[in-house]
Amino acid sequence: MKLLMFLSFLITGMSFVFNVSAYENLYVTPNDKIKNYLKVRQDWKNANNLSGKLYPNEKAILIENIPRWRKIKLSDGKVGFVSKSYSSVINPVNDNNEEKKLNEMVIHYLPIGAGSCSIVECAGDNARPLIVDCGSFSKSARSDSDFDEIQVKNYFNKILSKYTLSPNVVISHPDKDHLSWIDDALDDVAVNSIWLGGDFNNYKRKDFKSWLKKQKEKGAKIYKDLGHNWHNNAQPISELQCGLASTFALTSNVGDSSGSIKNGNSLVISIEYNEFVTVFSGDAEDETEKSAIKNYDGALKTTVLTSSHHGAESHGSNGIKNGGRGQSKWEEYTSPSVLITSAGYKKYGHPRCGALKGFYDYIKKINTPHMVSCGINNNKFKTYTTGRAEYVTENNGVIKVTTNGYSPLRVKCLGESSCDDTIYF
Repeated sequence: MKLLMFLSFLITGMSFVFNVSAYENLYVTPNDKIKNYLKVRQDWKNANNLSGKLYPNEKAILIENIPRWRKIKLSDGKVGFVSKSYSSVINPVNDNNEEKKLNEMVIHYLPIGAGSCSIVECAGDNARPLIVDCGSFSKSARSDSDFDEIQVKNYFNKILSKYTLSPNVVISHPDKDHLSWIDDALDDVAVNSIWLGGDFNNYKRKDFKSWLKKQKEKGAKIYKDLGHNWHNNAQPISELQCGLASTFALTSNVGDSSGSIKNGNSLVISIEYNEFVTVFSGDAEDETEKSAIKNYDGALKTTVLTSSHHGAESHGSNGIKNGGRGQSKWEEYTSPSVLITSAGYKKYGHPRCGALKGFYDYIKKINTPHMVSCGINNNKFKTYTTGRAEYVTENNGVIKVTTNGYSPLRVKCLGESSCDDTIYF
């Protein structure tokens, strides 16, 4: 009961830190998804009350950013709200290199074979870094170029040494390939908070339980058993504030018997920084994806998306159902400019070619092609040169996404098939 009351306070209380500021010389225009006009709402919560219409090639003054919405002023002076999913901001210019660096957020996706491990360098003064999942299978599921636990620990330490505040940790669900390395990577690091998706009774690894106990003794706040379809009502979670960016829970704990309950229970989070949005999907399946879409009224336009379940096609992951496009339309609602898959081809045949293909209508083109591989089935892969902003850790090694919250962003790959792409979104 106390946990539920505290979570309710986090969701509804005055402790929220919104990434809202004054905007000078910034304008909003409909994006290329709008053919006729963009509806401008008087209140973002009410789709029926309109302030006016914004037509393609017209622009409105940006007053402020709020989660998933922009407050704007039209040319006739009327004020209203438009969805970020259907609008764009004309890119501001910042010539101060030091300020640019301070205001950059960098997301690192680490190559650990068949698993997932990411760390976010949050932008701004007095920020906390954020770690999202960290686990892999045995050595047989990794190639020679993949990191082991020691390399992950060293990589983490380099980043964490830049910060004075301890990191936050999110574990999407209790599968080995998402949590088995977190205790080694952070064995001597005190963390601020730990968020656990899924049923806590399924977190059975002894090393993890021991690490969790030690972190609690050091003062870490543990959030577990979050409740069915737990999310935060389109409000940022103050405890997971990522510096200048805000962190949101899209859904958690909606797994059912039609899929893999642990995977379906994944805690799906997103980080929103000015115009940039990234989603960490965990092992989301059909019910997970549909719940996230419903919770956010379809406003899930994403700049950088991690493919669900390492690029799987099973149980509706990545919008695929029964071999075809599924009911969730995950690819359509997220419509990512960049797709990143954390996967190792030695186990399960991830990512599946069909899962990647579903996003091709949305992923941006790049100037310098690179190599990626995808699975035709569990044992058969194809490797190809892509001209799209799709990346796989097994091929591309460490994948770094750097953004100041506005278009363009930079993707740099440090693997055998390297990349250094500037992507406009």
